[in-house]
Amino acid sequence: MKILSFSDNVFDVYQNEGVCFPGGNAVNVAINCAKLGYSSYYYGKIALDDYGKHLVQVLKSMNVNIDLCTYHKGSTKCCIQNRLHGERQFIKVDLKEDWPGNPLLNIDFDFDVIFTSCNSKLENEIRNIHTDGIIVYDFGEKEKYREKDYLDKIVPYIDFAQFSFSDAPMEKIQQFLNAYPFNIPVLITRSSLNPLLYYHSSYYEGIIDYIKPIDTMGAGDAFISRFVTSLVEQGWKKSKPVLSGLTSSFQLAATFSKEICQIEGGIGFPFQKKELKAILFDMDGVLVDSEKHWMKVYECFCQKYHQTFTQEDYCLLYGSSDLFQLSYMSQKFDMNPEDFKILRDDFFKGYPIDYSQYIMSDVIELLEYCKKNHIVCVIVSSSQKKEIEQMIEQCKLEPYFDFIVSGWDFKNSKPDPEIYNASVVKLNIDRKHIFVIEDSIYGLQAALNAQLDVLCLKNEMNKNVEGILKFNSFKEIKNYLKIFM
Repeated sequence: MKILSFSDNVFDVYQNEGVCFPGGNAVNVAINCAKLGYSSYYYGKIALDDYGKHLVQVLKSMNVNIDLCTYHKGSTKCCIQNRLHGERQFIKVDLKEDWPGNPLLNIDFDFDVIFTSCNSKLENEIRNIHTDGIIVYDFGEKEKYREKDYLDKIVPYIDFAQFSFSDAPMEKIQQFLNAYPFNIPVLITRSSLNPLLYYHSSYYEGIIDYIKPIDTMGAGDAFISRFVTSLVEQGWKKSKPVLSGLTSSFQLAATFSKEICQIEGGIGFPFQKKELKAILFDMDGVLVDSEKHWMKVYECFCQKYHQTFTQEDYCLLYGSSDLFQLSYMSQKFDMNPEDFKILRDDFFKGYPIDYSQYIMSDVIELLEYCKKNHIVCVIVSSSQKKEIEQMIEQCKLEPYFDFIVSGWDFKNSKPDPEIYNASVVKLNIDRKHIFVIEDSIYGLQAALNAQLDVLCLKNEMNKNVEGILKFNSFKEIKNYLKIFM
């Protein structure tokens, strides 16, 4: 299913907490649909300020296609609010004079579903969308978007409407629905009360799957994302709603909305300006693409001894400590770890590595940038110290690193945060001024467990990890880090 979400984008600023999150109806829906596994596109104007740069990286990290977006000098819109016990208290909208505005309707709308909202401010242009896809319109919660004049500009040209009525009584909702000739399905979300679907004078009541929220931001966007996509999966076509699976659709939407309520900001990826003082680099898979070498050697090793090196083996060993590898592989070979280590190490001697052949593209450029800007660089790796030193020598990286930290000096291996906590102590720099660059599941978890901000180099092993900024290259990382300089 190919889905487009278009409208403006915002940052939700939690004034009482000093943190903000990317968002806006269209951004939330685009990310929700990507999380659900659909081909998801976001279309909007993105400001080239720090907020906009962070937003771009978030959308890329969540596999949302942003090829349709345009980029403009200016400032991102901010919604200022407080958050108390998971609930939001709106304060004001901070809209600068140089806000880029909403996108123009000058694209090809060849999509199965098109989500937009009253925030797009395109009530005089929506009639110009020509598509076989289903147009879904979120009217929000303000009374002005329920007035007849506004409805007349929108309803004839869409296929599905959503209104938020908070905890409004049924009488008020019926009065509104009976006052306008809706000939399309209308979803009414009601905060803590069960949602309703209204179609051809009939009411269908859904459910809410309550959980104490971490943050209610984006709960409604999550609900409509899953509800509509579920109906389309069941065969809903333009002008031919299929409502036979409503019970299932309501349940799926309630469950997904509950999950989103456990994510800060609705989609995560908090943004705080900070002064960057240090970067902690993993080695294998980050500075050098050496994991492929060792995984290939393991495959050859298994073949020699008539064992199959499976994809599961690859995934479990990738980025793991030597201690874990010995424990796991010795069980696979039905040997004690000591004897297996002798057998393995003897075989591995025949496959020495030249790290200079595996150095990552553009890593020198990033290290030069760090050196020029007096950013402390440290290698924090599960590898033995002698292997780290070998890599530094072969790749000629001596000028760039202030010190190295080996996992062999600690009792616990990644994903335990011990190695990162010790590195922070040795640096004597506050965690809020540090970034970690990792790639493996073990390393990412270790850094997060140490409450450090993480930048992830994208690969096949981490493609399903959510909530972490992902980058295709060191060039992308360098451009992102400029926000903090």
